[in-house]
Amino acid sequence: MIIDKNGRLFGKISIVDIIVIVAAVLVFAGVYVRFSGDQGKAIVQNDTFYYTMEIENVRRSTLDAINNSVDTNFYNILKTGDDMGTLINYDAKPATKLIEKADGTAVNAIVPDNYNITLTFEIQGKINGNSYFTSSNNKINVNSTYGIKSKYSAVEGVVTSIYK
Repeated sequence: MIIDKNGRLFGKISIVDIIVIVAAVLVFAGVYVRFSGDQGKAIVQNDTFYYTMEIENVRRSTLDAINNSVDTNFYNILKTGDDMGTLINYDAKPATKLIEKADGTAVNAIVPDNYNITLTFEIQGKINGNSYFTSSNNKINVNSTYGIKSKYSAVEGVVTSIYK
């Protein structure tokens, strides 16, 4: 008989003892794999990169303030002191708005004295794989909205591209 009347395997080892030993081995193996495996090191390098930001439907006064802000630093409105880079260029186009005409058709009409602006920033930050970070370790993501300010202006826009 493999298990006797006392519940011992081959009359020597208790089944409960075997279950406890197997459970302890599994726990120790799990702890070893979790804490002693190759953790992998993130390679982070300080580098200069560029990003573009779109701001839409701003007034002429904001465009004038942006013009004065070329070659000045911008900072994140929500994170005090977080450098968002230096504005190196901008491109302004007349703002348009989709309106419905009396006959039911929709057209893109120019909004008088309003502009859509593409801002290009240069920033000294950190690059980790395909991720870009400010010098304060805040990530800059494409399609994310950021409120930024300079000495002359404060705007909110969406990051449309990031490149090195």
